[in-house]
Amino acid sequence: MSTIGGTISVDSSSPQVGTTPWPADEDEPWIPVVRRKKQSKDPRRSRRSGAARAASSRLDGEEQQRQFETPPNPSPQLTLEQIARRHDRISTEWRAGACCAQLRSLVEKSLPSHVRLTRAVCLGIGSFEPVESVPMVARVAHVQLEAFRVMAELLEAHCGAPVQRIIQEPCFSPTDKQFCESLGFRVVDTPTAFDMIDGETLLYGIHLYIPTWAQALRKQLPGCWVGCRVDDCERYRDLQNQDIDIARIQAIDDTFDKMPFPQEKKGDFTFSDTVVYWAQR
Repeated sequence: MSTIGGTISVDSSSPQVGTTPWPADEDEPWIPVVRRKKQSKDPRRSRRSGAARAASSRLDGEEQQRQFETPPNPSPQLTLEQIARRHDRISTEWRAGACCAQLRSLVEKSLPSHVRLTRAVCLGIGSFEPVESVPMVARVAHVQLEAFRVMAELLEAHCGAPVQRIIQEPCFSPTDKQFCESLGFRVVDTPTAFDMIDGETLLYGIHLYIPTWAQALRKQLPGCWVGCRVDDCERYRDLQNQDIDIARIQAIDDTFDKMPFPQEKKGDFTFSDTVVYWAQR
């Protein structure tokens, strides 16, 4: 499985992929799991891919970022009530587990010695609708959202004042937006959130594409960044043969305290390769 940019792709080698339906839960319909076709070994296709990569390297940051935006689901299946029920169930389970306890401990221990954060911005959380080929993706979105909420709650308790919660996700359906608003989030369209980041911002985005990070960090560094490791950014840039400026990501890696994000369990991809970068006071 690949989780770059919050998108999970499944190939036929995965033990979870087959031709039988996978029941998501009682709030969702059964979703057929579809095998992805193997990529062609045709060298002509490789040459075309190389040309496409070379062309993309000439795009500016905004155009690169737009390449990876997933459009909203035109036919959402779940109602607001179904999404809310599912979130309550998943979040209750997650908050009772070790991952949440470890995250709380990490934030609480860091608060006294690190910069004060008064705003929390969440990017690319993903839709809460089931994905056709990988229905567990919706659960990942719920867990990642709840971890963001826990961090914001702890920041708010430490500040003694409200912490503004902003969320930006191009693939949100109207129902996704309504659900986030019901939790107290301000839902904004791309690229609004990119311009709301300053030195007192918690910037949170799990498995985002590197062009998205480049856009989010282009004006000012946040006080705290929950994202990928700088070496992952370098590998992605080299693999895609794209001219992506990661100097600001490198600056965060060089100057901020770096702490691994707690994992749900060994081998789980929900927070895989995720790091908490936090500037000291």
